[in-house]
Amino acid sequence: MRTLAKKYAHFMGQIRDAHCHRHIETIFLYVAAPILRGAKAAALISLRPHCLEAWQERQNALRKATGLRTLEIKKQRDSVLLLIYDVNAICEILEDTLTVALLTKYGYPAGCDPRAALRYLKERFSHESFPHEVGLFLGYPPEDVWGFIVNEGRNCVCCRYWKVYHNVEQAQEMFRQIDEAQNYAMDVLMQPTPIHVAAKLLKAI
Repeated sequence: MRTLAKKYAHFMGQIRDAHCHRHIETIFLYVAAPILRGAKAAALISLRPHCLEAWQERQNALRKATGLRTLEIKKQRDSVLLLIYDVNAICEILEDTLTVALLTKYGYPAGCDPRAALRYLKERFSHESFPHEVGLFLGYPPEDVWGFIVNEGRNCVCCRYWKVYHNVEQAQEMFRQIDEAQNYAMDVLMQPTPIHVAAKLLKAI
């Protein structure tokens, strides 16, 4: 774990010096890697003002290269919160009985499709700083999302990418898959690789 953290710090130091187009491409692909691998359904990334022009110019190429979709889910004066997601994975999530029950509790339309669900999630972000059910869309186990809500973030059994309340073994395997995807992504993205080639490599791991 410590080695991975050191590698990540070096990786971030390298891309911080990159030209803005290269920076946004690299960050996008790094964050998208676990989605491309199937370890997550979606991810959130915060775009700062100095990167927004580069994002506007490169977003179509990045979506085309990865096959993923994006949604600017919350705009603030100093940033844009971007959701990167796999629409098929979101469809599977919305078929889960417990997930549907939790979303209905927060006012999501019954039987809604991904577009309607994400539209309502965006609306929720306009009223709350960070609606906790977003974890469902990111692919976190619904038992953990509900555990976090009812415990108000306390009493988890372990914590990494999210706080775990239910099946530790399942969560640890998901953590391992995310780590594996991001570790490989750093190896790929440290090289001057065109984005369509990098995306293909990330899907192949």
